[in-house]
Amino acid sequence: MEASIRFHPIAWKSKVIQKRSTFNLTINKLVADGCNIQKGDTLHSYIAEDHNKRPIMITYLDGMERVWTNQPLEDNSEVNNNEE
Repeated sequence: MEASIRFHPIAWKSKVIQKRSTFNLTINKLVADGCNIQKGDTLHSYIAEDHNKRPIMITYLDGMERVWTNQPLEDNSEVNNNEE
């Protein structure tokens, strides 16, 4: 099962900062403003890997947790029916 991710034309580099035993990443101010992220908000992040087995971090910017399901993100019912 592969998830389909659509990238938007905005990107930024994050600097990793360590304070004591905690590492922090920065988010571009335009992204924070556009997604209405405020100081103190909780974002949910998950470790994954892309199709080349490179490690990636997925962070949901709406403050909601990932919906865990065994279904693919896109409706591939035609593909799934042919596999049976």
